[in-house]
Amino acid sequence: MTVSLLPDRLSLLRFPREELEACSHVILKHIVFRAYSQSNRRTRDEPLFSYIDNSLEISIFGDYRAISVDFPKGLCPGLEVSKHIYRALQVDNDDTSNSSRICTIVEPLAKAGVSIFYMSTYQTDLLFVQEDRIPLVFKTLSANGLHMTYDEDMSITPPDTPISDQHGTRRYPIDSIEEEEPLYGHSEEMRDHQPFRGNYSVTKELSEHSLATPPGSQDSSSEGDDEQEGRSGSVAPMVTPHNGVKELVPLDIYSAQRHGKGSGSAWSESFAGNEGGYDETMVSKASPTTTTAFEVRQQANRTLPENSLRCVGLNTELEAGHQPWLLKIIKILFYHDRVKEEATLAGNGPTHNAPRFFSFTATSECVSMITDTYILEEFEEHELFMDMETCPLRLIQLDLHRFGLDKYGIVHSVARPLTEAGIDLLFLSTFSTANILVADHRLSEAERLLSGGGSTTPES
Repeated sequence: MTVSLLPDRLSLLRFPREELEACSHVILKHIVFRAYSQSNRRTRDEPLFSYIDNSLEISIFGDYRAISVDFPKGLCPGLEVSKHIYRALQVDNDDTSNSSRICTIVEPLAKAGVSIFYMSTYQTDLLFVQEDRIPLVFKTLSANGLHMTYDEDMSITPPDTPISDQHGTRRYPIDSIEEEEPLYGHSEEMRDHQPFRGNYSVTKELSEHSLATPPGSQDSSSEGDDEQEGRSGSVAPMVTPHNGVKELVPLDIYSAQRHGKGSGSAWSESFAGNEGGYDETMVSKASPTTTTAFEVRQQANRTLPENSLRCVGLNTELEAGHQPWLLKIIKILFYHDRVKEEATLAGNGPTHNAPRFFSFTATSECVSMITDTYILEEFEEHELFMDMETCPLRLIQLDLHRFGLDKYGIVHSVARPLTEAGIDLLFLSTFSTANILVADHRLSEAERLLSGGGSTTPES
């Protein structure tokens, strides 16, 4: 299995789906005005762009320079932009199942204390990590037998140095990458400024002036959430037992179960008896530092939307580079009621009232989409790549926003039990949610395995 570091430097943002109209022109710019066909491309590779619209939010990964310009702080009231720069790693699909591949990637990273976003697409899997964690990611995955590749120009460029637009790719041995010093025991402030041994003048300037900072981060005055770090903490969390000695919270799923269920953790104690679900003063202290991934997965509110979904690829080599499906994407995004009405009149409409689910991910090589089956009726057969033998997918959605930030290990805590039960899955991370997609006939079993002590809400 090969994992490749993509050249893109990315920002992560979210806003309420009710504010889509305010951001429509910007989203159109990022989706419509790009060269999808490689044969029609005259300039550098197009940057990665990922858009996910679920019932709770719209979440976007995009080029950090473009995001800083196109999504100013005042664009819409609910806009939140992470101050961090992210890098994407592409996992070349092999013959393993989706769930096995996810576990192979995320388990060693969870044990190493690396927070991630994971995104399954039709053609490949994508892994998003904070830029200053790349050396540790390479070291960890290489040590676990994965073949790591990266672009010559991107290999050791510090976060505060502009990335060159040149794209000569050459393979380098893993030990040529500068290793990151351990960060355990440092303060939050030092964690944000120490890695890569470079000054953070440019990165700091971006976070303070170019990007809107989400509530609760170091650069924000809000105290309701913990520091936003792209849904995860950067280092292994510490707990302080009664003897005052700091210990690492166990990360392995089985250790997490034992730690979470029987230890009376600080989060469990603070959560119990709180009618509001959590206390503002405890979120920043307990959420990312004393709660295990297993506990977060258990206590997160789960919904089971009734959407019947499929994962497809979009054909980007049509009619000399022209993409006839682009107008259909615009129609789906901004005229969904019309799409739903037409599908209903044709006898293909949904039998539920669940909000649309729509995921659109474009890299320099391919485009993937996950959405409702009735929406796919908008497309011609030659416009899509789709495995007709696969079953429709159902969604289990975890709402993680009340925990401040999802810390590392969440993807692993979901993928491991499903994989061991022989349940294949796709996984989509957003700013505030985890979206698990399984075959329709395995939904009940998957939900039972993931339920633990959390609440489950059917959504219709």
